[in-house]
Amino acid sequence: MLEESSRRTSTIHKEDKDDGRGSTFCPEHNKPVYFFCSTCDEPICATCREVKHKSHEVIRIDDNPVEVNHDNNQVDTEVQHSNPITPPKCPIHDRPCIMVCTIKMTYICKDCDRRYHCTGFLSDHVPLRSASTELLRKSEDFEWKMKSIESEMDKVTETGKSNIDTIMKETEALKMEINAATERTKERLEAYRNDMFAKIDKVAEEKINSCTIAVESLNTVRGFIQQARQMDMEFQRDAERGKYLKAMRSAQQIKDVIGNIDKTITQNNIKEDKLGLQMRQESFRDPFKVTRDGMWSSLF
Repeated sequence: MLEESSRRTSTIHKEDKDDGRGSTFCPEHNKPVYFFCSTCDEPICATCREVKHKSHEVIRIDDNPVEVNHDNNQVDTEVQHSNPITPPKCPIHDRPCIMVCTIKMTYICKDCDRRYHCTGFLSDHVPLRSASTELLRKSEDFEWKMKSIESEMDKVTETGKSNIDTIMKETEALKMEINAATERTKERLEAYRNDMFAKIDKVAEEKINSCTIAVESLNTVRGFIQQARQMDMEFQRDAERGKYLKAMRSAQQIKDVIGNIDKTITQNNIKEDKLGLQMRQESFRDPFKVTRDGMWSSLF
């Protein structure tokens, strides 16, 4: 197909040179022919291309190639990567195919590009080779950087695990210390509580004993008071009957009882309440008060 297209475009250029106008003219629209329709196998002008040959395969054939807007700009993987270092030779012109046509999906040389005015190529061979080398170098650099990042991440992970283990061990040790301190505090509180209860029991026992003694002493004092009241009543009767000597003995006995009461109070440290003081002031009257005039008048 390339040979046939080359032959036809050569014929067209030859006719143009013979005509002397630099290009043929379309007989229908009387416009220069700048395209060749491979589907209809005839040269066409721009108007014919837009009207009749819009969906056909059209190649520009002028001497100043312009970029053609191709629909398919992808190259087959096998074509793109087949022998990228040593390019194949063109079977028509026997020159290195240093470009790729995105329409035919084949390698082409510079003569094919100039003859068929095909500008839909990817790139020439030398930039492709340098780009491949640069891409390979960048890929190796990227791979090395990725390995470095992975190594750093592994180190950070190991360091983090080690730090976590250390923190866990310190946490366990701290928990053990807290538990030990708690147990010691509980033991101290229990000992303090027992000691305080023992002291309270001791003080309470002492107070109870003191109260018991005081009660016993108070009962003794009450007994003495009762005895003194009886003696006082006898003293009053004897004094009224004129038995002064017997009244004197009763008065002396009353004094002795009062002395015993004071002694008991002093020994047992009994605080006199208001009632007791009143009892002493009212019950133990002066034995000579009733018969004072009569007794002294009889003695003197």
